[in-house]
Amino acid sequence: MTFIRNLLLALCCLLPTASIASQGELNTLFDMVRESRQTQQALNQTREKQFLAEQQLQQQRVDALKKTLVATQKTYKQQQQQVTSSAKLVEQLQTQLDERTHSLKDLFSAWKQTTRETLENQRNSLLSVQFTNQVKQLNSMLDKQELPGSADLLALQNTLQQDITGTGQSIQFKGDVTQLNGESIENNIQRIGPFTATANNLFLVYDSIDQSLRVASRQPESPYLDTLENDSLMSVIDPSRGVVLQRLALEPTLLGRIQQGGIIGYVIITLGIAGLLLASFRWFDIGLLRLKIKQQLKEPETPNTNNPLGRILAVYHENPKDQIDSLEVKLQEAVLQEVPRLDRGLGTIKLLAAVAPLLGLLGTVVGMINTFQTITLVGSTDPKLMAGGISQALVTTVLGLTMTVPLLFSHSFVSSRVRLLVVLLSQQSLGIIAQAMETHQESPAGKTHAK
Repeated sequence: MTFIRNLLLALCCLLPTASIASQGELNTLFDMVRESRQTQQALNQTREKQFLAEQQLQQQRVDALKKTLVATQKTYKQQQQQVTSSAKLVEQLQTQLDERTHSLKDLFSAWKQTTRETLENQRNSLLSVQFTNQVKQLNSMLDKQELPGSADLLALQNTLQQDITGTGQSIQFKGDVTQLNGESIENNIQRIGPFTATANNLFLVYDSIDQSLRVASRQPESPYLDTLENDSLMSVIDPSRGVVLQRLALEPTLLGRIQQGGIIGYVIITLGIAGLLLASFRWFDIGLLRLKIKQQLKEPETPNTNNPLGRILAVYHENPKDQIDSLEVKLQEAVLQEVPRLDRGLGTIKLLAAVAPLLGLLGTVVGMINTFQTITLVGSTDPKLMAGGISQALVTTVLGLTMTVPLLFSHSFVSSRVRLLVVLLSQQSLGIIAQAMETHQESPAGKTHAK
């Protein structure tokens, strides 16, 4: 139809030129239009027949699907009824099973709990080093999700009985011991209950992670080791099960404490030792001077210049005829000359006693500066990173006070002995002056009597 309309429009457009075209050509054109129309009608009829055929086929398919849907819905209802009846049956059977297995559930829970507690105890006990298969057996029993059999209950009973028996035993067995260098060597291990384990007269520490024994990095004091070496009836028991040995290993030694003080700590110790040596030398020197002065007191007529009193007596013997005032001045001068010799080193000891706490304070400030620098860099989340600065701050303070106290006592003792010697020399000089005055008073009287 569209073609015909287009053709008619073309004809209408060509009407002005009809005078030019011939009558024959118009007839030919009409024939072509007629043939085209007939062809289009035939094509439309063919298409209509195909459409009707397809429509009939689709209707047949729809009818078949409707029949299938009805059958499927019927089957679904039957299966739904069957599922409902099966669910009721399962619920009845579950209720019946719960009633019959109520006591078995309690048994299963108690068995699981006891097995778990026993496994935890075995992991934390050094008995597992001797009985290595117990942990594996308990792990396998704990992994089971079914009711325990008689063999499982008997194995759990034997484990508990063996643990109770081993707690009260002191026994020797062979086992691997990790040395300080990391090497594992088989040794004869002496075990006292679950508390203490020793090998080669050394205490062992139990590692609960891999159930092994290793030599304690730091052994306790000698009396405990002597008990192991003497092989006597006495024994050492650690109730903490190795915790004390582990804490002992973390505790630093005296040398470790000193190293925590750093350079300032070494300076404090050096100055303190120098001060104590100087005080000891002065103490010994003053003691020798006291012995020499006592010896000089026994022989006043023969002065010896190796001691202060002898030098003072020498001044008197060198000027026996001087006037009292002149002699008194010379003796006082001799005593004053001896005082600096006796006070030698006391100023240095006093200075060191004053400097030691100041150096300790300096170490404290430096340690706190290091601590704050660490906090600035990494924050305050890890206390171990700040422990170095805090240790230096505290150790230097302790070292400064520790050195100050003996230096102060030494200075006090030495200065008191020096004061005693100065007083003794002053007394002897006054005695010499008194003796000289008596001599001068007796001399004029003797001359008058002779006249």
